Amino acid sequence: SLRNFRSPITIHTQQDGRVLGTKISATHHPISMLSHRFFYYYQTVVNGDRLFRDVWQAIPQHKFRYIVSFQPVKNFSLWGAVQYLSPTHWSMYKQIEDQTGGQFSADIPGSWIVDLSFQKYLWKRRIRGSLLFRNLFDETQRFHPIGASFNLQYYLQLELLLGGKL
Repeated sequence: SLRNFRSPITIHTQQDGRVLGTKISATHHPISMLSHRFFYYYQTVVNGDRLFRDVWQAIPQHKFRYIVSFQPVKNFSLWGAVQYLSPTHWSMYKQIEDQTGGQFSADIPGSWIVDLSFQKYLWKRRIRGSLLFRNLFDETQRFHPIGASFNLQYYLQLELLLGGKL
């Protein structure tokens, strides 16, 4: 029976509020081998009760992303991205810093993250190699107060492109 079900999670109903947001994006190709893309997102609570506002504090108010792609020759390309996420506050975790001796915090700082990728085709474009660096400058990035911390990551990928022919 569900009457005996117990959970540490509390479900709140009858909450009310309004959020205002906007998105701006632009793409630019100054020359055939170069492209830029820019994205900016903004959102804020216009009105709402305390619980509604507390929940929305856990979502970044500002998000910025810039992407550049450069392909100087047919079989080689570079790709880079810069992303900013504004700070967040998770009021449901206000005691986490004391409880964990400062290891975790209810406040997640804003973060600037840089990604870089190289891509190379070989053997008449039948093999594609990619090397991707995520969080190139090894900044601590966290999306949840007790979630994983994403530091420098790198990926190497080799693909065999048969073009549908076996």
